[in-house]
Amino acid sequence: MNRHFAIDGGEYLCEIGRLNALQNSAEFDSAVVLGMGKDSPLGKTVFNIGLVKSGELIKTTSIIGDISSIRNVVVAGSNFAPGAVVTAAEISRRAINDGDRSPLTDLKSLEGKQARVQIQSGSIIYEDMLEKKPLVNAGDRVTILLTRGQIKINAAGIARQKGGKGDLIRVSNSDSRKIIVAEVVDSLVVACR
Repeated sequence: MNRHFAIDGGEYLCEIGRLNALQNSAEFDSAVVLGMGKDSPLGKTVFNIGLVKSGELIKTTSIIGDISSIRNVVVAGSNFAPGAVVTAAEISRRAINDGDRSPLTDLKSLEGKQARVQIQSGSIIYEDMLEKKPLVNAGDRVTILLTRGQIKINAAGIARQKGGKGDLIRVSNSDSRKIIVAEVVDSLVVACR
């Protein structure tokens, strides 16, 4: 596992289900993993096992294992409601079972972000639980900057979406009422690129 799916600062834990096929250990002297039933190492998977005696493969069988990774991750130090800045968190060694989500592994990854969903105290914080702290909220009056070469134009607008620095949001031009997409520069400025 570690050779094919290396984890920085982590290791794998595999809980094997029923081992009926391996009960009669007199038939073989070793077992090797021939393959896994999926590309992601985490969660339930089928292992194709080769039973070997005196260096010769004598039988193949399958067993089911439940794999988790043990690693240092960011854990919430208290409850956070959606929109709250996550201020209390710590690094803790925990088991991760979900291969589809990415847990945070560094406290710096919380900077400039807020809870997108309810986060319970003691729970692992995953990337999809956070969003950039918005500098602009829907309904905010903003200045739209348009730069083309040496020409710079400012126009008044109204944000139609919230967004953090660097996000592309919809903005309506106050004069033309036309909806455009602009990048959030700061709390009251968006730029057309």
